[in-house]
Amino acid sequence: MAPVTFRDEIATGKALAEFTLPDLPERISARELVRLRVRVVSFGKLVPLVGG
Repeated sequence: MAPVTFRDEIATGKALAEFTLPDLPERISARELVRLRVRVVSFGKLVPLVGG
């Protein structure tokens, strides 16, 4: 398992937000990473999906 750090930046490189998702599998699709990132932004934390 590996952590992934997301960092939101503006065009000049100034950081707006940064957060880490811990314990991700070694292989994960870009689609799943985006879904996890949206869940963190929407709910302020990683919440389990109901029904997949």
